[in-house]
Amino acid sequence: MNTAPMDFDAMVGQRIRLAREQESLTQQALADRLQFKDRQTLAQIETGSRKVTLEELNSFVDVLGKPYDYFTDPYLIVGKSLFNWRAANEDEAAVAEQAARPLLACYKRCRGILGESTYPFAQVLNIARTSPYSVAADLGDNVASVWQLGATPAAELPKVVEDKLHLLLLYMDLPGGVSGGACRLTEFSTVIVNRGHAKCRRAFTLAHELFHLLTWDAMTPERRESPDYTFGMKSPHIERLADNFAAGLLMPRNSLEPRWKAFQGGDIHAWLTTTAAEYEVSTTALFWRLVNSRLMSQRQAEKVDRNRLGERAAPQREDAAKPKLYSRAFAEKLHAAIDKGFISVRKTAELLQCNIEDVGSLFDAYNMEPLFDL
Repeated sequence: MNTAPMDFDAMVGQRIRLAREQESLTQQALADRLQFKDRQTLAQIETGSRKVTLEELNSFVDVLGKPYDYFTDPYLIVGKSLFNWRAANEDEAAVAEQAARPLLACYKRCRGILGESTYPFAQVLNIARTSPYSVAADLGDNVASVWQLGATPAAELPKVVEDKLHLLLLYMDLPGGVSGGACRLTEFSTVIVNRGHAKCRRAFTLAHELFHLLTWDAMTPERRESPDYTFGMKSPHIERLADNFAAGLLMPRNSLEPRWKAFQGGDIHAWLTTTAAEYEVSTTALFWRLVNSRLMSQRQAEKVDRNRLGERAAPQREDAAKPKLYSRAFAEKLHAAIDKGFISVRKTAELLQCNIEDVGSLFDAYNMEPLFDL
């Protein structure tokens, strides 16, 4: 198999530095433990300007407490990889992360060997951790306008996320208690969505996690948050900010207000159900958007039976089939890397935790040319 130009020594050196920093060791302290003659030797190794001998690598493994593959496997995500999961419990979050890590490592590797530029996510929202929820909702509303998402943004949002923001969007088969998540890497950022969930939840998860990526440095989210927090009074402040941003983004006021004013009375629950379907959100999200934006009065809100709200009250359209696995952008990188001989089909299947036939099915789903016989 062919190999693309890559700096193996630089990768090993970078991972040595990351492992050292995780152990809170200075270069001098680690050099002393390894019995190097001076600190400059370690500095040269960490920058990739000096190769590591096999004997030295074994010493790094012992001293830094990392497995051999940590330093040598280019298909591992190591170092500063930050995740946020909307998951019911820690076990399901761990399962989701275990499935996502090799996918992200594979995508990162394919981009690198194909010589493609990285897209560090630099866009940020001007919002503070202590900001009122209304500020977050207004920001979401404004973002929908700036990105020209139209009257019902949910349908256009995935395309904007991929094409304008250069984020990797992955639709995955995740445990039922995991709505999705986000990951920040140096090279690119990712939003992950459980493709088995209702369309309204998928849209809200995408918008919610987008808020976290846009505010990551200012208010880094917890590794796991409950997907049941939505608009709940017990929600952490950051999560309620994210919920309100998502509501403003998916239900812009200049689109929602005339719809609400045109409602002339009658069955409020039927109106909520129909309108929620138009916005591809749940009736719960729509109800709270109306309340929080003060379009719906307190008296009107009291007439709404909260027990009749939720995902099931927002009927899914006939075209609301489960999204294709992963995404076209992800599949295209794998296809190109395999086609150029930079990665084998077997290795790809290993990273995707599937069989070779499944890799072929993935390409077929996106109408890509077969690269091997099944």
